[in-house]
Amino acid sequence: MDQSPALGLPYILPNQAQKHVTHNEALRVLDAVVQIGVASRGETSPPPAPADGTRHIVAAPGAGAWAGQEEALAAFLDGAWHFFAPKAGWLAWVADEARLLVWDGAAWRVAASSDMATLFGVNTEPDAVNRLSVKSDGVLFSHDDVTPGSGGVRLTLNKQDAAATASVLFQSGYSGRAEFGLAGDDNWRVKVSADGVSWRPALAVDAATGHVAVGAAQPQGPLHAEGEDAALVLGNALDPAGIWSVAPGRPGFYEDHLIVAHGGDLSDPATHRMRLPKAPRRRASPRGSPSRTASVSPARRARRSPTTSPSTEPAGSLRFVARTGAGPRVSV
Repeated sequence: MDQSPALGLPYILPNQAQKHVTHNEALRVLDAVVQIGVASRGETSPPPAPADGTRHIVAAPGAGAWAGQEEALAAFLDGAWHFFAPKAGWLAWVADEARLLVWDGAAWRVAASSDMATLFGVNTEPDAVNRLSVKSDGVLFSHDDVTPGSGGVRLTLNKQDAAATASVLFQSGYSGRAEFGLAGDDNWRVKVSADGVSWRPALAVDAATGHVAVGAAQPQGPLHAEGEDAALVLGNALDPAGIWSVAPGRPGFYEDHLIVAHGGDLSDPATHRMRLPKAPRRRASPRGSPSRTASVSPARRARRSPTTSPSTEPAGSLRFVARTGAGPRVSV
């Protein structure tokens, strides 16, 4: 054997002439592969005027003097490029990325870091945006029963100011489908998307009042729901400011009662009625036979119970009145 098995350092043989040549070659190899620090791992060809001792990890596809040397350690020594195939366990510090890599036998990967890691990956490689990256079927956050801790566990997402975002994003094929958190203000929101491009508000909670909006970006009362064919607002104000603008033909709430608006100004004390189904009538059954409930169709029931004045309002109907001040609210 005329060289070392791990680093391939040449041995000085017995009775060898010019022993200094062999010794210097071994020192050159040590200088290149011990305490490895490379300028980069993103270059595919040599830099134009490298300084003596410059080292790189060759990126694919290698070109020029680096052709065929992908992933190898390239060192510029004594005016020429020398290449060293990495061995499993070699560590290399990459200056332009400020990260430590390890050769795992097939590729260079980010190595485990110290207590002050700037990037960390579990089963995947982190980057400048996703500084902590994990590829796993599950991730467990448990209370601390080793130190021990308080017995509880809390996940905290902190943002710089109200205009920034602190949220949890759910993706399908790396395309957003749902997100909840504080997005652009301090109100808690849930939004959904069918394509990752167009987003719809699903839920919003006002940070100052606790009011809730369903299907709307901002609540207009303690409970506010919107859809393509309906708008519903529940309030508790005692003056005209408590009547929110509701589109004609859509229901809304004023104080604690329902308004069915057929158009016009909701402050108009006109009466609007919503018909409720009557209680089913029971017909007599022979002794020993179970009673049966008479079925009445909604259309037939409506013909039997026309809208009438309050004094003749049929049983089973509900009457709603919109007013701006004190007065009747609901009559049955």
